[in-house]
Amino acid sequence: MAKLIIGDSPDSFPLSVEIPTPNGPATVELTAKHLLATEWAEMREANTDKVNTEIKALFDKARAAAEDEYAASMKKVKKQAKPSEEPHSTEEAEAAKETAILAMIKPVKDSDIKRLVVSNAAQMILNIATGWDLDDAFTQKVLEKMCNKYQGAHSAIFAAYNEKLEGRRLGN
Repeated sequence: MAKLIIGDSPDSFPLSVEIPTPNGPATVELTAKHLLATEWAEMREANTDKVNTEIKALFDKARAAAEDEYAASMKKVKKQAKPSEEPHSTEEAEAAKETAILAMIKPVKDSDIKRLVVSNAAQMILNIATGWDLDDAFTQKVLEKMCNKYQGAHSAIFAAYNEKLEGRRLGN
């Protein structure tokens, strides 16, 4: 049994991860960084905030495009409108404007959201590990390719990392 030492913790530890693939699980051996519980929590929180901000930016961009489209269409309508066709109140006008803008918003593409998630997952893996046993280089680009190709890879890595840090036994 290992002796518990409160002072220094190891800089790294081996992390064996089963990556789900269409042909069954494939094992990857990572060299993981030993982070304090607070460091790991702060890293996850920062990543969540970053992903949420980037996704919000996609939706904000879609809304801005719809507002521009609405403004352009209103210029045409105002030229053709008669004074009696104007909305009766400011509230009615704002409600009509909001309804029109919402109808014009183009959906944010799922592929754009997945691209953000994959990119951020690859960065998180780089933040918690220093290398692996694969022939491919341990880089952002290669990790993105892995996370994109094997969609459960980043979840499997983060789950295994959590379990190892917490001292839980992996497998049976």
